[in-house]
Amino acid sequence: MLGPVLAEAREITERVRQARAGCEARTVRVECALGDATVRGVLVVHGRAQVTFRFSKLDGHVAWRLRTWVAHLLGCASGESIETMAELRDGEERLAHIAPTQAREILSALVAFYRTGCTRRVPFFPETSSAWADAMRRGAAPDAARAIEEARKAWRGQRWGPGGDMRGERDDPFNTIVWRGEEPFGSEFEEAARMVWDPWLTASREEEKGRQQQQ
Repeated sequence: MLGPVLAEAREITERVRQARAGCEARTVRVECALGDATVRGVLVVHGRAQVTFRFSKLDGHVAWRLRTWVAHLLGCASGESIETMAELRDGEERLAHIAPTQAREILSALVAFYRTGCTRRVPFFPETSSAWADAMRRGAAPDAARAIEEARKAWRGQRWGPGGDMRGERDDPFNTIVWRGEEPFGSEFEEAARMVWDPWLTASREEEKGRQQQQ
């Protein structure tokens, strides 16, 4: 029963080993002053790449993706010329380097958003907001109806048959208390989703575009 799981784990380990091959690991302490706030962190970089990994699928690690994104922004904002690679069970995600000035602007917006969330409820939910933002970027033109449909799936959860239901973010105990059955969709939800996820989607697609040009 553990055979397939161990095989997947070995495959991820091998991909991480190859990504880090020939590059000495270095620990980088980074710090970025953003007005009256200072963001600090420690990154482990191999060559120019921050190589992370997680035994999860691409669509099942959104909260971890946010942490990886903030670390990437902090490294870029501090002047490190880094890219980020995240190795997962069914593929990988890559983020292109971002100019320090732009990275600081994005970080500043996230810090301001965090502070707002400390004073009142804000309609941002990692998976639901990511589903909406990703759907709006798909296709030749934005499809608002499809984006809301995808967001509702993440918010409400889905049924996959007996015993296979996927809980939605509305079932989170804190969301249950704060939102009390109310759905969060509206202009503020969309604005927050764009603010958090659009820069991530841009960095992800710039990296993909760069790799295609090199091939």
